Amino acid sequence: MDGLTPRQINFGVGFSIIVVFTIVLGILILRKDAKYWANRFFALTFFFFGAGIVLNLIYLFSYNPLVIAILNYLSVSCITSGTTCLLLGILVIYKGEDVIVRNYLTYLFIILMGVIILIHGLIPNGVRIEFNIPKWSITFGLYQIILGQSIFFSIVYFSFKLHQELTPPMQKKLKYFVIGLIFSNISITSIVIKNMDIIAGYQQIDSIFNLMMIFSFIFIYFGIIRRQ
Repeated sequence: MDGLTPRQINFGVGFSIIVVFTIVLGILILRKDAKYWANRFFALTFFFFGAGIVLNLIYLFSYNPLVIAILNYLSVSCITSGTTCLLLGILVIYKGEDVIVRNYLTYLFIILMGVIILIHGLIPNGVRIEFNIPKWSITFGLYQIILGQSIFFSIVYFSFKLHQELTPPMQKKLKYFVIGLIFSNISITSIVIKNMDIIAGYQQIDSIFNLMMIFSFIFIYFGIIRRQ
């Protein structure tokens, strides 16, 4: 590891462990029932999160500003796609596969999300590179916060609606899902604040919030339900 910075070593090891973790959880979800669309969406959530972290790993060892900026944008796009899959998964459980998967409005929603993610990448000077570390403009960061919170509260809303229709055991299990969702939202929002570089010394605080991501994966996995 000669020539590597402490940042590269620490994040390299940590990110690698998280990537393996997301892949394993995604596979375990599919093993429950790979034909059920809610499980497919939930597995895609973990795979997208894992892909986003892999992109972080790649640009962590890059010294090309353009490569770092592009991969950083693609990484946050993967995270947004992952949370969108969480929303689709909950909707499948709440409304059923016929209503969600076999409805053209769902495809329009996916296309719309793709356009929204693309617009995010087209924000002028959204990502700049300082000492091989990506920094976000206020506009780029606020866009991500608004988008992320919109998806987050949509998932919470439909989770609450679903909770009212479940048996007590399933209600208890769904609460784990919501707790994991909250942990994930805090961690992702913290990363956005860190990338905007608007609070001095926030990187130390962000490191603590990043630990929530691991717990969020565990809670989300054990909180996944299926209505019979």
